[in-house]
Amino acid sequence: MLLYWDARWSGGFRPVKPWLVTGIVLGIVMMAPMHDSGLIGKLAGHPLPGEMDPLRRVRAWKETAAAVESAREELLKKGEPAFIITDHYGMAGEFSFYLPDARAALGNIPLVYPFIQAAPGNQFYFWPAYQYTRCRKGQNAIYVAELDPYSPAKGWISRWLKGLEVQYETPPAPPSVSPSVQKEFETITDLGVREIKVNGRVLRRIRLFECLNLR
Repeated sequence: MLLYWDARWSGGFRPVKPWLVTGIVLGIVMMAPMHDSGLIGKLAGHPLPGEMDPLRRVRAWKETAAAVESAREELLKKGEPAFIITDHYGMAGEFSFYLPDARAALGNIPLVYPFIQAAPGNQFYFWPAYQYTRCRKGQNAIYVAELDPYSPAKGWISRWLKGLEVQYETPPAPPSVSPSVQKEFETITDLGVREIKVNGRVLRRIRLFECLNLR
């Protein structure tokens, strides 16, 4: 790109310079709110709805991990070891980072696993330690599935700017347990949907399931 536009500049195409300056300025202006979306709320006078926060996917993982760990600790009261299964490999990585017990278990028997797929879908498939059916038979688990973000109803920007409550479209159906996991446990109980909030905003919704007695 540089070689091309340098050649155009050398050939007398002078609009190159204002285009370059405009691009750099726009990039700098957009970079700040994209690295700290809280600035958008400060400028507007109202924080963005959690679902519309451009940084939603990278926020609230510590709080999400804490909610899942709380459910696991409750399951431990049944007297059997309990681990965590996620419906996405990225979530397994986040929980392994934010949960102290999960970090301590790395290199031994992991505490957090993505559900086992029949064909390679992520790097965990190739690591024998993450085949929990081989080393956790008879144990219990918390299965975690993340819901798709709710879609604000038409006209939400106007309501948000006025400080009014944002309305939402009909929410998507919450995900269920992977069929493969359903076959792996003796019983599975729906623990419901949990909203993960930070400073009053819902940034993530997860559905938890109690899975008993890995076959």
